[in-house]
Amino acid sequence: MKVIAGLVIGVFLTAVVALATVIDVQSPTNSALLERFHGLMFTKSAVVTTDTQVKATPGFLHCIVVSENDAAPTAGTIIVYDNTAESGTQVFNWTLTTAVFMPFQICPDIVMTTGIYIGFTTTNDVNVSVSYR
Repeated sequence: MKVIAGLVIGVFLTAVVALATVIDVQSPTNSALLERFHGLMFTKSAVVTTDTQVKATPGFLHCIVVSENDAAPTAGTIIVYDNTAESGTQVFNWTLTTAVFMPFQICPDIVMTTGIYIGFTTTNDVNVSVSYR
C-alpha cells in the first residue's frame, strides 16, 4: 500500500514549488514517522491547573501547551515527570514569575518509560495540556 504526501511551499508569494514523495506505509521506519506526526494518532489531555496524573503506563509525550488563565499568574513551577506521581525523572521544568506571558507549546517528542504526571506549585492560574500516546 502506498500513500502520496504532497507539500507545497510558497516563496515570497510569487513562486510555488511542489514536492511529491511516495511513502511506503508498510515500511516500519515510514510507518513510525507517519504515526509520530499525524495529529489524529495522539490523545490530548484535559486542560489541568493542579497536580494530575495524565497517563499511568509507558507511552510517548508529544507536546506540552502552557497558558495563563487570569491576568496575573502566581509565581511557581510546572514540572512534567516520567512517572505516575510527582517524583522521579523530570522531562520539563518551567519556573514562571508573576509576569504576563504568551501561551506556548513545546514538543519534546520523547518516550515516557513509566507514565506522565504534571506537577504544579502555582495556585490554579496556569493551564497545561499535553498530547501523548
